[in-house]
Amino acid sequence: MAYDDLRLSARWRLTILNTPMYLALAKGRDALTPFSEIEGFAWELDLDDDLHLQYQGIAPDLVGSVLMVLVQREWYGTGSLATKLERAHACAVEWAKGRMFLPDWTPANMGLGLSHQAFPEMAGKAAVIKFLVGFFASEAYLFRIANPESAEAGDLASVTFGLAEYARVTDGCGEVMEEEAVEKAVQAARTFQQSYTALRHASIEKDLNLFKIRPKFHTWEHQILLMLWTHWNPKCWSCWMDEDFMGKLRGIVSKTRARGKATISSSLKRYMWCPYIHIYTFFLTD
Repeated sequence: MAYDDLRLSARWRLTILNTPMYLALAKGRDALTPFSEIEGFAWELDLDDDLHLQYQGIAPDLVGSVLMVLVQREWYGTGSLATKLERAHACAVEWAKGRMFLPDWTPANMGLGLSHQAFPEMAGKAAVIKFLVGFFASEAYLFRIANPESAEAGDLASVTFGLAEYARVTDGCGEVMEEEAVEKAVQAARTFQQSYTALRHASIEKDLNLFKIRPKFHTWEHQILLMLWTHWNPKCWSCWMDEDFMGKLRGIVSKTRARGKATISSSLKRYMWCPYIHIYTFFLTD
């Protein structure tokens, strides 16, 4: 499947929230999602999580590739790759003004140097990646000002602004979005998609492994269309709080003396005790 096929005439659009059509159009067993084998499967029940779609999906590829383009264009000065990455890291720390912990950026932890086919991918927690999208939106804006005639600079500014603006709009809305907010969010998403695709095609022409397009790039379009049709904010299906809670639970488990099955038992006891679970269950059953 061409994951960057976002044409309005694309055949896959017929299958969105339409299980019979999906099963009819899927070509062979390998084309079906493994979830289709579960009893009661229905695409109508599918709700995609923006944390994993964006900040653990497409954004790490975006941030890694934008950084590498800026490094190649000597935006962070001359010298070795490691030296340039250190300077970029220092700029991000200064931009954050001490409010955000940033992992070190090295060729190794960005997936570079592992093979000639490696794509840059920024490693880090979702909150850090989300911050970096904003940081590189600022960097790309300045880069565009410095290179007003460059189509590449324009696409870098557009692609980072698009994702950052999408997050800004959806973060500022409640569960149900107003028509104006939906239009702004969709426009921002389209700006990102078009610019990212243009940058990927330009990279292919130059035989560069930048701006990787993976299945989540396509899945995000499903989420955007659901927002457009229903006006439900994608943040409603987010796993941010759940991920944070599991991190806290993991911290408790790591301090227990038990091992093996006893560890699992101890974890479940702490999980059942947590006030968060009781509050959450109350709202589900109220």
